[in-house]
Amino acid sequence: MKFNFKLKISLIPIVAAIPLYLFCKKRWKILKGVDYETLAFFVGMFIVTDALTKDPLFANITKGGGLNPVSDLAVIINSLFLSQIISNVPLTIFYLKLLKVFSAPRFLT
Repeated sequence: MKFNFKLKISLIPIVAAIPLYLFCKKRWKILKGVDYETLAFFVGMFIVTDALTKDPLFANITKGGGLNPVSDLAVIINSLFLSQIISNVPLTIFYLKLLKVFSAPRFLT
């Protein structure tokens, strides 16, 4: 039997949290204990990362030094330096989009 049920990845934590908030007696204590500042920071970081990937300048930045941005050496060097500035998850999203721009299927499989 095959199910054709699609759930956006952003809804998974919400669906998982619904029973906790509906049936837990300490739901208000849990909500007050959430670190909203850190959540807001990560939301902002993902928004900035997405904006960078939509700007054509981001591809030119990684071309610095004359390296092909999808060569093995460029991937390593860019990852080392950019991971010091950008968190690893947004960096991965950023670099995957860069690889798609330069049509590098060997990295995307």
